[in-house]
Amino acid sequence: MLAIPNPANGLIVYNTDSSCFFFFRSLSNLWISLCNIAGTGIVGPTGNTGPTGNNGDIGATGNTGPTGNTGDIGPTGNTGVSGIDGVTGTTGITGVTGLTGPLGCGVNNTVIKSDGVSAVCSQITDNGNSVGINNTSPDASALLDVDAAPGNNKGVLFPRLTSNQRNSITNPATGLTIYSTTDSVIEFFDGSCWRPSYSTMCNSCSFQMSSNHNTDTVNMAFTDSAVVQITTNQTSGNPQNIVFGVMGNLPTGLNYTFSTNPLFSSGTTNITFHVSPVTPAGTYSIILIGFCGSTFHTLFYNITILPCYQVQVFSSMTNYNLSTAFYAAYPGAPHNSPVCIQCIINPGVYITANTTSNPAFTTGVLPAGSQVTIVNNGNIIGMGGNGGIAWDPTSNLTGVGLNGGDAINLTINTTILNNSCIFGGGGGGNAMAFSLSYMIPVVNITFGIFVGGGGGGGAGGGIGGQATNMIGIIFYTSGGDGTPSIFGLGGMGGVLNYPMSFQQGPVIITITPNVQGGNGGNYGANGTQGYMELYLSASMEVNIPLVGPVIVPIINNISVPIPFSPPAPGIAGNAIRTNGFTTNITDNTYNTSSLKGVVGN
Repeated sequence: MLAIPNPANGLIVYNTDSSCFFFFRSLSNLWISLCNIAGTGIVGPTGNTGPTGNNGDIGATGNTGPTGNTGDIGPTGNTGVSGIDGVTGTTGITGVTGLTGPLGCGVNNTVIKSDGVSAVCSQITDNGNSVGINNTSPDASALLDVDAAPGNNKGVLFPRLTSNQRNSITNPATGLTIYSTTDSVIEFFDGSCWRPSYSTMCNSCSFQMSSNHNTDTVNMAFTDSAVVQITTNQTSGNPQNIVFGVMGNLPTGLNYTFSTNPLFSSGTTNITFHVSPVTPAGTYSIILIGFCGSTFHTLFYNITILPCYQVQVFSSMTNYNLSTAFYAAYPGAPHNSPVCIQCIINPGVYITANTTSNPAFTTGVLPAGSQVTIVNNGNIIGMGGNGGIAWDPTSNLTGVGLNGGDAINLTINTTILNNSCIFGGGGGGNAMAFSLSYMIPVVNITFGIFVGGGGGGGAGGGIGGQATNMIGIIFYTSGGDGTPSIFGLGGMGGVLNYPMSFQQGPVIITITPNVQGGNGGNYGANGTQGYMELYLSASMEVNIPLVGPVIVPIINNISVPIPFSPPAPGIAGNAIRTNGFTTNITDNTYNTSSLKGVVGN
């Protein structure tokens, strides 16, 4: 092959050293193996055969058997005398001259053929070195040079045989070539086996790959996946694994899994494409690829994702109900069959509640089976619980802190993509305050006071405990309010920790409290429980003759019992109350920069 002088571009030969077809590429001045597979380097031709080694010693010549006797050859007789030539006859009459025959074909070396009546020029040229078809100047490097004349778009047709017909060929010659109608591939015999033109050896893996369909459409209101089945059939080579892959620019949220990968030799595998609610609507072209050794096959597959209804929230809202907003935006949307909704809360938007009994955001009443996605780029914040006021049964006050409100309340399966803040309202702190009626011994003076501190409000706008409409002697500090916005904090419980005196008749009474109401919880946190200690002293002025007025202590710093068990603080609102519905955020208690509070029931 390497000895061919000036090979023509595209010249094809069968190389018996490597058992492969090669073609000559003049651009790179290389012989290229047809056994080369995409993804591997070019297989070069077999190098020149090395010099022949020295001959071994010649063995001893055996004895020659005796030759039989040859008979004698008789002598050749003398040649006789030639006879006398006869008289030449008279010349006959000249016949009529025939018609002038056609001139030559016009091109040297053109093969003449019969058209059934007379000899005519053919499309074949034979210059003694090369044969050309439709080519008057066959390339010197080719035995056969087939050319297509302009406008004559034709190829070379190899014998078309099924695998059974091919296998029935007796003693096929090395390099014999056919087109297999069974496998739709050119095959050649390499002296040992029939191989596809791209194969490198008899045991190279060859396989067929097909799919049960090549298009799918996903409507997120009913399903979030599509399945395509791939079938393989290994046709040659030792049985081995076929490995699958996917090529193409998959959009955000579109993923895939294989039921079996790799697949051993022949069989089926399912590819499931999983669509996320955030996957952009559209049609996407995907290449499914299978590898077996150095051989690969590809299939083309298209998946179309239908768009969901989109609800945009551009301005801050209170007590937001998605179903109400959806049907207002799409009055013709179905009420009795599932819908797919994508709710996008834009940056800077605050969705809040004005009471703890209302969530800041609820999905509302939607058809069963609907799919909802919340893309939160704003802030969804539950209302903070109010702080406790006091323990005063006569005023129906319990002193407990109120629970915080939920940020999100689910009524349908929902995917939540949280890019900003979802905070449950903080629980309110408990109050440590009560009404006290006490009789001072000895002097039998009874007095009543209201003393203590209110609980702090929970983060998210909870109001601190404030005693109003109280009468009598009041020593009370209100709890601080919880603050709103994403930087909100729980309010501090009221503090009372200094002595206070008042006079009841002739008696001076001093109350020394050590009180703090419970603090309001921060976002997603419960309120805390306060504490209370109370000490009482009393004295009176006595005018002693000859001495003058003297302060006489009656009681000194006695501990006043607290007449109630400390009230409970409020519990934080959920970041996401699932109510048994599913979401992509795992049930847990969170305290991160973007999620504060319980996710769950």
